[in-house]
Amino acid sequence: SLDHYEGEKIVVTGDAVDGDRAVVQAKVVKNDGQGMPLDFAMVRDGERWRVWDIRMMGTSMVGGYKAQFTRLLQTESYDSVLRRLRERVDALQP
Repeated sequence: SLDHYEGEKIVVTGDAVDGDRAVVQAKVVKNDGQGMPLDFAMVRDGERWRVWDIRMMGTSMVGGYKAQFTRLLQTESYDSVLRRLRERVDALQP
């Protein structure tokens, strides 16, 4: 996941725009020069562009989170999942 990266650079290598959607191709470059492909799927929101998915080496982060939430909601209530998310967000606050 992205939280394991520290000190690397993100280098934009290309982009493709189709109306209100775009994909920005990039590479995470480590200190040793090795790179990992990264795509940002974006959507236009008024005058701004927003990232709605990140694909690392072809794997969608949104797809991964969707699968995790589906599994959680099969065994826990919506309120329980929401409470767990809030606890995690609160733990990240400085």
